Amino acid sequence: MKETDAAFQDEKDVIIRKLWVMNESIMSTVTELDLDTLLGKVAFSASNLIKSEMGFVFLKKTGEYPQQTVFFPDTDIKIVQSEAWSEYIYRVIEDAAVIKEGPGLDKDLYVELPDGQRKKVDSILASPFIAGEQTLGGLFIVNKPGGISFSNGEEDLCLTFCMHIGLAIDNVVTHSKNYQRTVTDPLTGLYNRKYFKEFLENEILRSKRYKHRVALLLINIDNFNTINETYGRLSGDTMLRGIARLFSKSIRETDVLCRYGGDEFAIVLVEDKEGVSGTPVPARILDNISRHEFATGESQEPIRVTVSIGAASFPEDGQTAAELCKSAVKALQKAKDDKKSE
Repeated sequence: MKETDAAFQDEKDVIIRKLWVMNESIMSTVTELDLDTLLGKVAFSASNLIKSEMGFVFLKKTGEYPQQTVFFPDTDIKIVQSEAWSEYIYRVIEDAAVIKEGPGLDKDLYVELPDGQRKKVDSILASPFIAGEQTLGGLFIVNKPGGISFSNGEEDLCLTFCMHIGLAIDNVVTHSKNYQRTVTDPLTGLYNRKYFKEFLENEILRSKRYKHRVALLLINIDNFNTINETYGRLSGDTMLRGIARLFSKSIRETDVLCRYGGDEFAIVLVEDKEGVSGTPVPARILDNISRHEFATGESQEPIRVTVSIGAASFPEDGQTAAELCKSAVKALQKAKDDKKSE
């Protein structure tokens, strides 16, 4: 009788510890707003919550986020692609199924370890991440130590954990969509001034730390008010969208293009090695603009426009975002004054 009571107490202690771990894990994820950090926390928590040889967190493409897979305990583990794996992932992601199978699982399910060796999946426990009516991904826990099956209690624990994680992931995605709306210019689809200020400040801090250079270009469409008055605001809006596309084609993927306001644009050249005097971007912009004709309406002839560019570079022209912007504004005004005196 005493042995039975002791065994019962041990099992009770294990359950209490697991519930405590799960509670701590959930509390660490519910307020997280960075998806990569969240998925890392989920993988770490899962490895502590249910004993297993390995596992992975799978997130399907959601909104702006690509499909992602995070393995544990080693992120260098990989799935050996097979129809069996596709079937299991489909069941969890598309059918929202909870799976508990094995040991002795006779399926073509293997993972590749960091040393290149293949490991057969003998048992598996998997549960979906659900938010509302949407399945966002799933948790896959592989191979119970000792060649035994995952328990019903572990299945319940996994399901409960995944329910909370689904809500946490949905919170990140929703927050990202809301934030994206606040930093996007509705006319051009570019980042707006709010995002520009945040990004430039962060980029200068990063550049100070890693000894990088940053170049800032402020660009103004010459005589845009006259164009608006002559051809109408709709034509002006069409021109702004077209110019935004031309600017996008003139920069690298790592650079950031923003609508600074009205007819002004800002470009942050990240990790600029040449400085403003050596970068080819201003010349490329001027060339692309000079060769393009902009439509002004069905009954109007297309027109060409010109732009003025002011450039400044960190650290030469400013040590802060405000100083760099001030230098770029001065350079832009000089460029406009030079055109007037020609």
